[in-house]
Amino acid sequence: MKTTSLTKRTVPSKSTNANPRQRRWLESSGSSWVWILILLSVSSLALVDRYRLNHVIDQQVTRLHEVESEFQANQAKLAKTLSTISASAAEVERIQNLHLKRLQDFARFVDEDPAMQRRILEEALSFAKIAKISTESVDEPIAKLPISTALAPNCKVSILSANQTRSIATVDISVNKQSGEFVEGLSRVDFVAECQNRNIYPVRVEQTSASIGTLSLSILLDCSSSVAGPDFEKLKEACTALVKQTANPWKVRIVRFASDVKAISPRSHDQDVHIEAIAALSADGATQMNEALRFDAQEQVRLTGRKVTILFTDGIDSSNRIDIEHTLQLYREAQCQVHVVGLDRGQIDEPSLRLIATETGGSFQTIADANQLAATFTAIADRMKAPVYRLTMLTPIELKGFKLAVGGLPSIEVKTEQLIAKKR
Repeated sequence: MKTTSLTKRTVPSKSTNANPRQRRWLESSGSSWVWILILLSVSSLALVDRYRLNHVIDQQVTRLHEVESEFQANQAKLAKTLSTISASAAEVERIQNLHLKRLQDFARFVDEDPAMQRRILEEALSFAKIAKISTESVDEPIAKLPISTALAPNCKVSILSANQTRSIATVDISVNKQSGEFVEGLSRVDFVAECQNRNIYPVRVEQTSASIGTLSLSILLDCSSSVAGPDFEKLKEACTALVKQTANPWKVRIVRFASDVKAISPRSHDQDVHIEAIAALSADGATQMNEALRFDAQEQVRLTGRKVTILFTDGIDSSNRIDIEHTLQLYREAQCQVHVVGLDRGQIDEPSLRLIATETGGSFQTIADANQLAATFTAIADRMKAPVYRLTMLTPIELKGFKLAVGGLPSIEVKTEQLIAKKR
């Protein structure tokens, strides 16, 4: 058997069989394709990235358009809201001005109560400032309001007379400084009557002469033996001159006191009767001054209208004591002014007499010479003729008595018996 030898047949590669030029071309062609593939890959990646970037940009642009639309919508809402707010502010201002006007109208309505009127206008001013609206309409009325006067604590206020019809009360009142000088310039805001838990202000305040209206004048003369002689004659002359200064409707009564107390003339406006009684006076006996004051005060309490007492003395009471508390109480109840004139010989009870005079709204003065009596009495008469305030008050109820406060001073009681009710 014939054995066949199997041998590996080697196929020559192209490169092996190719010539050198072919080999160089093949080698160069392979490298180019590699680079081409690389470039294609890079290009593909760049295209993908650009696509993705454009997509992101498109999304951002779309969102930007949405935000812009929302912003424009919000602007429209804001403009509408601002318009509503503006309209509301105008309405608020209108309501505020209306409230301010109502306060002013109410202030004019309570014109009879100037204190309340001031409080309302001040409230209106405060409201206008808080609301930041014009205060011009309030400033002028406040500036025109009268300002109350704060009187000095030592001023004396005395009720001279008080009359009333069913709806109108008229009160004459004196307001004097400690020196006796009349206090000028008071207005209706300075006077307030307190009655049944309500305040009543006068609708009119006017100055008038104290000589208008009834005046009950008592002249108390010390006719004790210590006054006898030329001084007593000077006293009689001065007293006669004083009587001649009185006139109807002033009603005078002359009381002498020595060892006893006696009215030497009836209460009358007849000057001749009083002058005749003065001429018949003589000086003798002790000094019953305390009894004379009590005698006079008890009569003055029963009278109406304005009441004044003038006391002349040159010494002290024979009992060496004046019952100050009781005498003061009587004169206070009578609302009577007491003027004391002392001929100073070193024996006058000045503390007691000065207290009675000042507490009743009168005056106290001493003289060293009887020749000064005429001028002193004339000065007191002039003071009685000095101006007084006449208050007119509308009273919806019939007053049964009230308190009257002036210029911040303590209230004065106006007694019921001082009110003369007149039927229409």
